[in-house]
Amino acid sequence: MFYQRKLDEIMSAEPSVVTVCGKKRSIGWMRNYAERRLTRLMLKEVDDDAYALSKRNVQAMSLMLLMRKWKIVFFHWIYWRWLFYVSEVTPVEVLGVLEAVKKKMTTEPSMMCTTSLIGMMDVMMTMTREEARLTRAVPRGVRPTA
Repeated sequence: MFYQRKLDEIMSAEPSVVTVCGKKRSIGWMRNYAERRLTRLMLKEVDDDAYALSKRNVQAMSLMLLMRKWKIVFFHWIYWRWLFYVSEVTPVEVLGVLEAVKKKMTTEPSMMCTTSLIGMMDVMMTMTREEARLTRAVPRGVRPTA
């Protein structure tokens, strides 16, 4: 019964409810600007120490909770610091938000668009044959195995 309710929640596009810092927050579908900023955040080089990784996770959580462009533009810079330094959110809370948002993303069309756009970039011409072969080795719509 629990799983049926969760599936109905996903299919009917109802917001998921998660608890962050003792407050209930509703998580809707991932917006384009939030997804773009999350991608940019994840592509930044981060040290392999636990402190830097947990800081990046809280920044990602902040993006997911704010979700709208103008909220992110005006409040993300202070909100993630408040979550990280003042509230000291736990990794369990970050994971709860991450799982709720992951259910609300349309990943297949996004991945296929990304794959197509990578193939159209002009920097593909400067790649070595080995790099180009590895990039195109995975068929469209199929997840890589390693």
